Amino acid sequence: MLETAAVTTGGAGGGGTGAPLSAATPIPLMDWERYTQLLAADILKEQSPRALLAARARVYELLVNCVPADTIIKRLSGFLIATGEGVVTGSAALPSTAATVMGVPGARPLPEEIRHEIAHWAAHYEHRLQMGNKELFHIEAFIVRVMAVVKAGPTGAFPSGGGAAGAGGSGFAR
Repeated sequence: MLETAAVTTGGAGGGGTGAPLSAATPIPLMDWERYTQLLAADILKEQSPRALLAARARVYELLVNCVPADTIIKRLSGFLIATGEGVVTGSAALPSTAATVMGVPGARPLPEEIRHEIAHWAAHYEHRLQMGNKELFHIEAFIVRVMAVVKAGPTGAFPSGGGAAGAGGSGFAR
């Protein structure tokens, strides 16, 4: 990563502008991180069975390339949560608009309540991931939950609590 940053900026003998590396030098994302960022953008762009199938293929590709499942959930939730503040590109955050989030037209920034829900469900499914052995299923369940929360919006139409379906709950257990 630092070699790429040095070549890009020209620091440490690179062919760029000649500026030395500093704390303000943006460090580019690794390929798997960019791929995870695209996955997060796809989740925000569309919440449908078709989008879930495409997301599953992306997660499978990450797992096949030896990216640990807990790392996938951590980075994916980090990118999703960061959309409320701005677009994450390298180490710099750019302001986002309602029309474009993470470079995806039509995606919308997430409200504070939804970002809290994503953090909660990321911790929940990461714990289940540690307890289980089917990594793809746990990551996919996290993506389904995030899609449901994002689609419902901040109005609370999707209850996050457990409970019986007839007792005011959705039937989904926490």
